[in-house]
Amino acid sequence: MTNPIEQEAKDNICDHTSVGMIIRKGENILLIERRIFPFGFAPPAGHLDGDTFDHSALRETEEEVGLKSKSSKLLIVKQSFPPLSPQAKGRE
Repeated sequence: MTNPIEQEAKDNICDHTSVGMIIRKGENILLIERRIFPFGFAPPAGHLDGDTFDHSALRETEEEVGLKSKSSKLLIVKQSFPPLSPQAKGRE
């Protein structure tokens, strides 16, 4: 029997499109500590999984830091592609 959380993860569609959130309170900016590579501090972020940018931003904020937000403001959309792995470079 599949755990509901595991099933939800399997049902999500990952198209490698992500959203990141800048959450401010006065002059302070909320960061999370990354415990997997690349290590360090970063703003909350996550994959769209088939959702809109707005819905994903609100969902990821609640999932990653436990904050429920009523709204979000889209600041920038940037499209980039990761560098090809050595294995993929040989198949170009």
